[in-house]
Amino acid sequence: MVGVYIAFLVLIAAWGFYVVFYLLFLASWVVLAFVLPRLRSFDLVDSLALQKKLALVFVVALVVRFLMFGQDQIITDDVLNYVTRGEAMLGGSIPYVDFYGGSKPPLYNLVVLTVSTLFGAGQLQFRAVFSAVDALIAVLVLFLCRREAGERFALSAALLYALSPINVITIGFSGHFDPVPTIAVVISAVFLISGRHRLSSLFLGLGFAFKLFGAALLPYYVSWTRTTANRALNVVIFLLPMVLSLAGLYLLSEGALAAYLNETSQWKGFWSFNQALGFAVGSGMLGPLKVSWVVMGIFVGVILAMYASLWIRKEKESETILLWYKAVVLTFVFYWGLMVLDAWAQSPSDTDILPFLLILAVYCLLAGFFLMRFRDAIFPKELPAGRAERILIVTTLAVALFCFGLPNYAPWYVIWFLPFLLAIRTDGIRLTLIALSVWHVMGAGVSLLPGLPPIN
Repeated sequence: MVGVYIAFLVLIAAWGFYVVFYLLFLASWVVLAFVLPRLRSFDLVDSLALQKKLALVFVVALVVRFLMFGQDQIITDDVLNYVTRGEAMLGGSIPYVDFYGGSKPPLYNLVVLTVSTLFGAGQLQFRAVFSAVDALIAVLVLFLCRREAGERFALSAALLYALSPINVITIGFSGHFDPVPTIAVVISAVFLISGRHRLSSLFLGLGFAFKLFGAALLPYYVSWTRTTANRALNVVIFLLPMVLSLAGLYLLSEGALAAYLNETSQWKGFWSFNQALGFAVGSGMLGPLKVSWVVMGIFVGVILAMYASLWIRKEKESETILLWYKAVVLTFVFYWGLMVLDAWAQSPSDTDILPFLLILAVYCLLAGFFLMRFRDAIFPKELPAGRAERILIVTTLAVALFCFGLPNYAPWYVIWFLPFLLAIRTDGIRLTLIALSVWHVMGAGVSLLPGLPPIN
């Protein structure tokens, strides 16, 4: 399987991104996620000193991402937008006022400006910088779980993140910004696990100031603080990076803040519950409310309900976490079935629905079979003791639920929770969520195989 992984890594690097290549590349990695910690050949790597392990993980992550630099980015427009926005800001233009800022918080544009200033506003520069940041996340994964899970498991989790095809393609090939907010949230989790709550709040707030998903973790992270006064202080610390960045934007231009807030509500939906509900009601509005607001409100409510139940049932925390894990697994199962129908809904109007119903029927049978046949492996009855394990599981579940609530569920959003997911040492939870979460195929206008027409 390592050979299959390397073969398709090289094939994509040398020949280009095609759907079949990517799916086989991804499938080989999923198999490695099941077997890597158990391989005897892994013993040699596990015997290295900590500094050598960290260097190995970082170098491996960089190499597999940098291999993609020989290919032109064809999958999304994001890195092209970074170049355009970077050039505009270097020319003195103000984001959200003089050009569309990307619906992300002001610190996003500050990162784009910084990269452009230091290295130039080019596609390769953004791909290289964000690949390096993502390689640092792979190193941090080792620190998420080594205290409780042990060196061997922690190293395998870090290497799996370093080798993740989602990251290799999304960042090395397509140059996405997502490692920047993710590294801040991962650092926050490392500090939370070690009991350094103020630093945890600061870095969680920094992640929130880059991209909004960090806010989904605030109630849970703050709940680890013992006193009400300290909780309030940690909330203030969390909000500080966002408040300062918004204040800076306002000082730059009084109209920029209002323009930014307007941009955040302009998302278009794809691969999401939002898009499916909008199609079902035949409109982007549900009464006086946007469908996107309704869907996000539902999933934010679910996240808060999970936190409330954990707070109320402290004496049964393990059981409560496992209950919410089951809910997320079933949501994933339902989501993928819904996406089969959504694929038909997005097809031309004269497309026959029968093939999609057949695929859905087969999917339901397979999902039911696996859930029943392997229920004891998929749904563990207890969790190992340890603060880190609970934090990692709840963080993974909360961010996954947040992704379900978004108007878009893009493939690269998996990066937001992948470091925490890979660090979970409970096999049933880790492997089940890996198998359920990673199968979006990115790219517009890509082909199944070389020489075939684009499929979307």
